[in-house]
Amino acid sequence: MAFRLRANGVKFSLARRREGAKWKGAGLLRGFDFDSEIPRLPAFVVVCLAAAVLVVGVRESANVKVVVVVIKVATALIFIALAVGVLWKNPQVAATNWHPFIPENTGRFGDFGWSGVALLGVVISLGLMATLPWDTWPRLLAWLLLGFVIYFSYSRHHSRAANAAQEST
Repeated sequence: MAFRLRANGVKFSLARRREGAKWKGAGLLRGFDFDSEIPRLPAFVVVCLAAAVLVVGVRESANVKVVVVVIKVATALIFIALAVGVLWKNPQVAATNWHPFIPENTGRFGDFGWSGVALLGVVISLGLMATLPWDTWPRLLAWLLLGFVIYFSYSRHHSRAANAAQEST
């Protein structure tokens, strides 16, 4: 609508101006146009207050964060100190908790024992490999192949069992 009015020669301004003389400030406020600057003053004060609140909030949140980290570390250190103290005074507790370190094998492969540890390692490794992106697989296979070559070439020449068999013949 404003375009049509302007096209027909009608001139208008979106900002209303008050007719009459403007009151100018004196002293420190000389040159301060109260007709245009006073309406902006509350907005300026609000922005300054918001900035001050944000600065104080960031400082306080950083202080609170430091206190929380100190509490966490202190709690962990106190727990470790208490556990070491209990085990120092009662070494039989430590011995009974660590023996056997791995439960004995039941006779079936994968049921406890070292075969169970190996099976769990394979399952976890395959699970991690399944989450790899496709572009990572060629690098994985190349490094895996290199690792096999190094491992088996070293073990072939440094095996105690192979050396003992060669010496006995």
